[in-house]
Amino acid sequence: MYFKFFSIPKAVYYYCFLPALLIIIACLIFWLFYRYKKGTHYYVFTLNYFYEIAGIILSSILLALLIGYSTATIYTIYLNNLINDYYAFIIMLAFLPLIPLCLFIWLCFKLYHNLEYKKELDASLNNLVNE
Repeated sequence: MYFKFFSIPKAVYYYCFLPALLIIIACLIFWLFYRYKKGTHYYVFTLNYFYEIAGIILSSILLALLIGYSTATIYTIYLNNLINDYYAFIIMLAFLPLIPLCLFIWLCFKLYHNLEYKKELDASLNNLVNE
């Protein structure tokens, strides 16, 4: 019997791996050029903001990929009546998308705290200008 547990369609390369690779390359280019602005007022905020947005995009791509992969694999196991043989594997596949979901939620909270930090930076900058 032939199973396609680990086959990767070409669309996954174009819609998941290629954007993820482009985001990683963009982060590297951003780091190369922005490291020279170290010590500016908004340096930490801008660096965190850019990396958190990139992380949110990457975790959402990974979440979509893992949900599709898990669903398709569980469905293939179900069609071939192998549920009892691969019970632990099915449980692992069911909980696997929770990892990027938790990462996505954590990065959203970090982004929120970073935006609060920007408000503090703006207030401190206004205090410096007003003095």
